[in-house]
Amino acid sequence: MTESNLVQRADRESVLIERVAVDDLFNLPVIEQPPGNITYVSDQENILTIFSPALRYGTQGIIAHNTLAGAHFFELKPGMLISANYNDGNTVQYRVKSVHHYQALSPESTTSRFRDLSDSDHHISSTQLFFRMYNQPGSLVFQTCIEKDGDPNWGRLFIITEQV
Repeated sequence: MTESNLVQRADRESVLIERVAVDDLFNLPVIEQPPGNITYVSDQENILTIFSPALRYGTQGIIAHNTLAGAHFFELKPGMLISANYNDGNTVQYRVKSVHHYQALSPESTTSRFRDLSDSDHHISSTQLFFRMYNQPGSLVFQTCIEKDGDPNWGRLFIITEQV
């Protein structure tokens, strides 16, 4: 599947992921966010959610709570293969390219600034972080929160993949 397959079809339906599998780790269904609700994340234990704002940039974003299906994201490491089944019948293989950890300086705010844990002196806005992670056409990006010191929203984990 090419980048152009990720854009809107003439009938206004998107080509979206329906299931994501990683050998011996997980094989989970993916649901869409309700229209107009970009903060929605499934509260079901084994369900992933498509992050609809990423679609505007040709990126498939998958989000989940770190206390639910997002816990699996911490097992993803560079080089691992991921199989994504799409609603048009295609299956695409992705390889984990990189893993990124950020601390949310205001964990409960959707507009928090973030500190890159690989460069503690580097702080960026939530908008800059969004574009850094999701402006990667053709990629599949996984996102969940990082828990620390009892705060389930302390930080954010991003797994960036590329098509094989």
